[in-house]
Amino acid sequence: MDAPPAVASFLQRLGRSGRRAGTQRNCLFLATSEESLLRILGLLELWSSGYVEPVIPPQKPYPILTQQVMALCLQETGIGRHTWSEWLRGVFHTAQLSAAGCEQMVEHMLQCGYLFEDQGILSIGGAGERTYGKRNYMQLFSVFDSPPLFKVVHGRTELGSVHQSTFQVKLDKPISLSLGGHSWRVKHVDWKRRQVFVEPGNEPGKSRWFSAGQPLAYDHCQAILRVLAGSVSDVALSNRAVSKREAVLSEYEWVDTESTSIVSDDKGTSWWTFGGGVLNSAIAAELGDGCGSVQYDNFAIDFRGKGLSEHVAERIRALLQEGPEITPPVSDEVREEYKFGECVPDLLLDEMIALRFSCVEQWNELKLRRVNIVHRHWRLACRN
Repeated sequence: MDAPPAVASFLQRLGRSGRRAGTQRNCLFLATSEESLLRILGLLELWSSGYVEPVIPPQKPYPILTQQVMALCLQETGIGRHTWSEWLRGVFHTAQLSAAGCEQMVEHMLQCGYLFEDQGILSIGGAGERTYGKRNYMQLFSVFDSPPLFKVVHGRTELGSVHQSTFQVKLDKPISLSLGGHSWRVKHVDWKRRQVFVEPGNEPGKSRWFSAGQPLAYDHCQAILRVLAGSVSDVALSNRAVSKREAVLSEYEWVDTESTSIVSDDKGTSWWTFGGGVLNSAIAAELGDGCGSVQYDNFAIDFRGKGLSEHVAERIRALLQEGPEITPPVSDEVREEYKFGECVPDLLLDEMIALRFSCVEQWNELKLRRVNIVHRHWRLACRN
């Protein structure tokens, strides 16, 4: 039903079929919306080219390192202040951990009371016991967190879930979500309970295809761009799927794989980057000042208001020419989402988060493309 989040997930599901002798592997996708159909076609576009998401170990995992240090203190009934790293020597290179950074982390844990030092021996401190000591240090047995999703609630009705990156950009107007075919205005975000309280909204349907909640990867969005530009993978489609695909493609006849497009209509202006949720959130943060109310989804950044196209185009060209390093904003609430994050100095935690959400390569690729300005049904090609 609908599209898995990644090619690897699709291959995992496909591997559950065709196991009996004399049978072939087979997977039938049932798309429940235009959005779902495009995600499926983009996924199959990637799969047909032999693409599978790379498995990359998390860089600079300082929160996990703090858990390992505290666990070693319990296991060994104390470990040496300058010898504990010998237990984890094999991790340091692949995780890109520096000796200086690890020393800063240990010093921070000592100052905050998560660790205690006596004659060069580290043990669990008072704050460590209070925070993690319940049920015989059960919290130290796992370093896994739940996905960073927030439950969207209207009254007593649960509408779905959205990714925390939805709320990382500070806007001058309430955030609007599109869930279940309706527009919802965000009233309150409860970061501790991971809930979002909403009310029906009247915003135009510009926050497209956000109902799945999680940001799509850059490569997946670029595959959807190629599908909208006419690329067809060697997969069997039903007659209804073919008809719906052609109808969707006719709405996006301005799409060009060599360009990004600034599309203006009577509802506002949108910059269609097909950059994915993480990159678009970073771009929206950079363009937020001076462009009115800015929102984003996996495919575009939206600027509300009439007559914005020229002003927005100038801002976008300036951003592309200046070439700053684009990084999604990090808020206190995002820092708090990391288990054991309180044991890590803010400077190191921000460095780790920046690496996790890094979109430098995607941004550099995007800057090389032309920018098309599209007014309704006509367009003027412009160089960056």
